[in-house]
Amino acid sequence: MPMATQDRIDPAIGGYTSGNTLAYTETYPLPHEPSLNPHGNGYISNTQIVEKSGDLDIETQAGRTFSIQNPNILNRVDGKPFSYKINAPPMQKLLASPDSYHFKRAEFADHEIYVTKYKEDELFSGVKFTNQSRGRHGIKR
Repeated sequence: MPMATQDRIDPAIGGYTSGNTLAYTETYPLPHEPSLNPHGNGYISNTQIVEKSGDLDIETQAGRTFSIQNPNILNRVDGKPFSYKINAPPMQKLLASPDSYHFKRAEFADHEIYVTKYKEDELFSGVKFTNQSRGRHGIKR
């Protein structure tokens, strides 16, 4: 069975005290109207800052993308916050039953992205040795 990755990202854009944030951008088509979108190829993007810890999914109807950005460092070309886009590989979400040990041990595998505040001693979202845990000690505790 393929194992989901549980990488921790700590980019420190501009240093550790400079206000790095996670944002997601969703893109929607504009209605095909003569005054607003005469050729039918227009779209609009909306970016939201992730305000609290939790789980997030990439697969939505809106074509969601994620970026880690620093609002205190602006790109000289477009004036937007300097950021790193997160390119998550396609993955099969966890198929095990939520009451199984497989699910309890790999609870990080039910969503593509989990957002948490930085803690120095938390290196793995599913505890250090996921396959040896009894479960419920990882990201959802």
